Amino acid sequence: MPLLPKILLDKLRKQNTTPESPNAFLQDSALLEQIEHERAVYLEVFQKQLKSLNDQDIAYQTEVELVPEKKRKQTAPPVRIDALYQEAGELKEVEANIANPPYFSEISEDWDDIAMTLSPFVWNAVEFEVTGPFPDLGQLSNWYIKWYDIRHRNKADANGFKSVVHKMSAPSEIEDGWHIQIDFGSANLDALIAFYKQCRFNDAEAISISSKRYFESFNGGYNFSNKKAHSAINTTAHPI
Repeated sequence: MPLLPKILLDKLRKQNTTPESPNAFLQDSALLEQIEHERAVYLEVFQKQLKSLNDQDIAYQTEVELVPEKKRKQTAPPVRIDALYQEAGELKEVEANIANPPYFSEISEDWDDIAMTLSPFVWNAVEFEVTGPFPDLGQLSNWYIKWYDIRHRNKADANGFKSVVHKMSAPSEIEDGWHIQIDFGSANLDALIAFYKQCRFNDAEAISISSKRYFESFNGGYNFSNKKAHSAINTTAHPI
């Protein structure tokens, strides 16, 4: 029997790696542990904002879907906001944004031959700079549809969290690759790992994770002297 070409074998290996399958290289990963920590920080901020509403006896809905209006033949993907409540006859939106998380030194690891680097970031604005071919937009859309829970099948837990992604920007070209920003909301680490696997299947060579553009737009850049846990937290509530 003739051997399959190496390029086809590589593709088959990637196809047989599902988002739910275990990966030895992710065991004891300091990078993944740091990501989980930042996710927990975001959820704690989110919970504090909801507690504030509860203390005021304000009714609210969590992870509410906002569907953009159709523009010609193009329709923007739906997005979720952290929470929505009514006050004085106005609908108000709540977003638990972390302005400047505690500093940590850059972490570098190899995830199955892909060079991974992690710099200070926030779970509500995870930016990926991917070295490699521009992504297949259909596959990227499928990833978003699944983890956004487009069919609303996920049940909320006791805190109102539905394990869903909130937003995803359109991918943009950068030198040697592409950039994308994702608000992972209450989604668990499986969503991020599935995104990594999508990049791997798309022949990514390296992935850098940060929130650089978010920090620049939010407060003019990252404060590297910040070492206090949960400091510089900013939550917003405004009419919509």
